[in-house]
Amino acid sequence: MIGGQSMLVVEDDSRTAAFVSSILRLAGFTCVEIDATTHEAEHHIRAPSPDFILVDLGLPELDGADFIRSARRSAFLNPILVIASATSDEDVPAALRAGADGYLFKEDLDVRLTAALRELG
Repeated sequence: MIGGQSMLVVEDDSRTAAFVSSILRLAGFTCVEIDATTHEAEHHIRAPSPDFILVDLGLPELDGADFIRSARRSAFLNPILVIASATSDEDVPAALRAGADGYLFKEDLDVRLTAALRELG
């Protein structure tokens, strides 16, 4: 099931967040976009808990892997999908070790995002 589910989008780039949210809304998701501060992200994990989290690894105030680790420690069991730039040195393996369920490159979001969520959901 995809439609009607909630997605927390943790992304510091407003254009990317808007692009991702538009894809997700077309697929029937309810989206909450945050600009990646630790306290705000942790608040949105707790109440009510989203069905999915999409988290950027290259966050200015917060390491994506640390955020994922924190979410898992707080008993967040729903899928977490990482987004990273294919040309960056962001550490996708560290995010997977921290508890991410998968990853996508930002360059592929328009063609792969909804399919990846169906696989995880």
